[in-house]
Amino acid sequence: MPELAATFGAAAVSEDHVDAVAAARRRVDASVRQEFDTFDGDITAYAKAHTPDQLAEHLRFVQRRLERQLSRDLDLRRRRAVRVRKWIDKAGDYQLHGSFDPEMGARIFGCHRRLHDTVRLV
Repeated sequence: MPELAATFGAAAVSEDHVDAVAAARRRVDASVRQEFDTFDGDITAYAKAHTPDQLAEHLRFVQRRLERQLSRDLDLRRRRAVRVRKWIDKAGDYQLHGSFDPEMGARIFGCHRRLHDTVRLV
């Protein structure tokens, strides 16, 4: 984070500020660390105007925001990756093959379990 480093070099932020940023950077998921680094200018400006403790709290907010976005992106990719194939084979048996996101998979498994329990009771 070059802006933070330059500001530290000019003594505009303390070592405690830099430590708070380093700790936050270690905490963020590796897949969003590069995006975290793009906030260098904003983080540096915040550090210059606030105490290290206030900066640490602000960085927890930034981390949560980035990780929520990561979670939303992952959910979207999973939903887009849902695939289902169904067919009747030569013997007349029904075939089903699929790949589902966790929510849809749990719903399908629940329906299957209820259907199986119903059929077994008859």
